[in-house]
Amino acid sequence: MIVRNRHELGIAGWAYTKLFARRSLPSVSLTRLMFVGCIGALLQTATVAASHASDEFDTVLSDWIGNQLYFFSDSAGRSKLFIRREPVRVAFHSEVPEVENNVRLAIRLLSLAAGVELEFTTKNPNLIAFVSSPIADGDKPNRDFLKRIGLPSNAIDIVKDQTGWSSGCGIYSFGQAEGKVSLSLVLAEKRLAHSNVVDCMTDGVIRAFGLRTASRTVLRYQDGYYQYLLLAAALRSCDVSLGKHDGVADREELKKKYVDCSVEYFKQRKSF
Repeated sequence: MIVRNRHELGIAGWAYTKLFARRSLPSVSLTRLMFVGCIGALLQTATVAASHASDEFDTVLSDWIGNQLYFFSDSAGRSKLFIRREPVRVAFHSEVPEVENNVRLAIRLLSLAAGVELEFTTKNPNLIAFVSSPIADGDKPNRDFLKRIGLPSNAIDIVKDQTGWSSGCGIYSFGQAEGKVSLSLVLAEKRLAHSNVVDCMTDGVIRAFGLRTASRTVLRYQDGYYQYLLLAAALRSCDVSLGKHDGVADREELKKKYVDCSVEYFKQRKSF
């Protein structure tokens, strides 16, 4: 309604200028009317520019959200979004006390945003977060360490051939056919600088909730992760509203539905 009124003001201003010009009104009146017409035209232009900027914002946000999500096909060929949907049971141990509060905070906030219950426990954990040593054997996971933290033998057989662990940061998640995260490993070498340990653990916790799974870089804790809290909340909401699309086989079609839904959530909410 506001946009339409501004647009009409611009048209009316120019129309009245032409009408009164024929009657040879004093120049001051003509100037005022022309000024009104100019203002109306400027407002109309500003509205168009704002609309264009909004479209560009949506494009940037859509691209970012799309890059954070991971979809896979279940045994029936249906596409599933890979996120946490069940209570989180965390086995957490850190041999670097200075980073413990930051890691616990990230776990609590992401659980809250994702709408899942949280329990710190050593019984049947589905998120194992350890800061210890040695987590790696060369560039691969240290098999003895994986045994020590209680990882089942069949899970060790899957993880043992992963590479890139010589960096001192090891992250891996297992998924269920229903699109749920079943178990996540977030492991950091205690000999790393404290800032690197916090970066690794924060990034790993975010990935343990199904986000950033395709990223090849580690999130810097100092850069913040609020956007991921908001995205976790958006996906929780969209997961409910898009439940009727659960049988969609086309991955790109389902991805677009989640992205569009999440964009609207971001635009309407300032917190989770």
